[in-house]
Amino acid sequence: PREELDLIAKSISIPILALLLGIGMTACAATDTSAPQSVPDTPVSSPIGETLEAPELTVETTLVNTVFGEGIFFEAEDETASDLLPASEPWHSHEEFVGVPPHGNRPGPSGGGNWYLSRNGESLTYEFDVPASGDYLIFVRDFSSDDWPPGHRSMRIAVDGIDLGLFAENEIRAAYPPGVFGWHETATVTLQTGLHTMTVTKEGPVQAGPLLDAFYLTTNPDDDPEFTLTLETAVPATQNDPTPSPDAPVIDNGGSGGMRQIVQYAATATASSEYSADFKSAMQATGAPDTPSCGTKGTAWSPETPEGDDEWIEVGFEIPVFAFGISVYESFSGYFLRQIDLIDVDGGYHVVWAGTDTFTCPTEMIVTFDQTDYVVVGAKIHTRINALEEIDAVRIGGLGPAN
Repeated sequence: PREELDLIAKSISIPILALLLGIGMTACAATDTSAPQSVPDTPVSSPIGETLEAPELTVETTLVNTVFGEGIFFEAEDETASDLLPASEPWHSHEEFVGVPPHGNRPGPSGGGNWYLSRNGESLTYEFDVPASGDYLIFVRDFSSDDWPPGHRSMRIAVDGIDLGLFAENEIRAAYPPGVFGWHETATVTLQTGLHTMTVTKEGPVQAGPLLDAFYLTTNPDDDPEFTLTLETAVPATQNDPTPSPDAPVIDNGGSGGMRQIVQYAATATASSEYSADFKSAMQATGAPDTPSCGTKGTAWSPETPEGDDEWIEVGFEIPVFAFGISVYESFSGYFLRQIDLIDVDGGYHVVWAGTDTFTCPTEMIVTFDQTDYVVVGAKIHTRINALEEIDAVRIGGLGPAN
C-alpha cells in the first residue's frame, strides 16, 4: 500500500521549512557524505531552540484557519476561548512552553507549547474554517507516559455543540520521564463548508489530565499526520511545477507532463539475515506498519540472532521518486539504527543519515533532507544492537510521476 499526495512542490530544503513551521515531530538532520558521520548538532527532540518567555494566560481571540494539504491543522495553544476554574496551585490548568518549567521533564511539543487541563469540566474551544464539505477524521496530538494507567488523561470532544465521545490519550505510553507526544485518531464528524467550533474538555480520573499539543482534521482516511505534517506541511501550497536539477535523470511520467508528491511504503525487501522465512522475515517490513505496540512480534523483520552483529535490510519502492524524506518504524528494542542509504536507479548507494539512534520503541524515526537530484528506487537500513532489533515498515516521500 502507498499514499499519494496531490500537493505539487518545487525542490526545497524540507528541514529548514519544518523548523520555521515549528513542527515538533521526531526528526533527524541528514548528512550528504559517503561515510558514517557523528550525530548532527540539530536537536532531535524539538526543533525549537530558543528559550521562550511564558506570556500571561489570556483568552485567545484569533481565528484558527491553517490548512495543510488535505487537512486542517491548529495548535492546542491557539484556542479561541477557555473555560477554566480559578487557579491557585502550580499544577492547575496552564499553558506550557519549551524551555520554561515545568516543561523540562517532557519532550518538546510542536509549535513551542502545549496546554495542560488539570480538573474535570475545564475546557478549550477552537474555531476553524472548513474549505470543503465532507466527513472529517479528528486527530489529536497529546502526551502519554507509563506513570499513569491508560485513560487517566482522557478528554471529551464536541463539535458545534454535538458530543462526539470520550477519548483516552495516545497509546504509545513511553517510559516517564520524558514520556511522549503522539498522534491518534479520535472521532469522525460530517462538516459543511464554513466556520465551526470544537471544544475539548478534561473528563477522567482526578489524578492526571490531558496534555494537548495539536489537532488535525482530514477527509482522507489514509492520512497520517505523523508523516504528512512533517513532509507535506513543509511545502507551501502556492508552489507548483516542480523543477528537479537540470542534471537529474528524467522520470517517465507517462506523458502526463507533471509530477506530484508521493509517500509510499516499501514493496520488496531482502536482508543480511532473517529470523525465519515467514515469521519475522524481511518481507514483514514491507507495506504499512502492523505492529501497534513495542514487543517482539512476527509482523516485523528481525535478524536471525541477537548477537550484536552488523545487520541490514534493503527495501525497494514501487514508484521511483526524487526523494526528500524517509522514515523507519522501530517496533522492538530501539537504539539500533546506524545508517540509512538511498539506492538510485543505477544501483548506487547514497548515505543520507549516519549516527547514533537515541529512540526507544515503538517509534518512527523520520529523516528529512534536501530533495535528491537522483532517482530513488530503494533504501538500505543498517542496524547493530546486542538484541533482536525489529523493523515493521519503511516509507519514503518524494516527487514522482503525476499519473
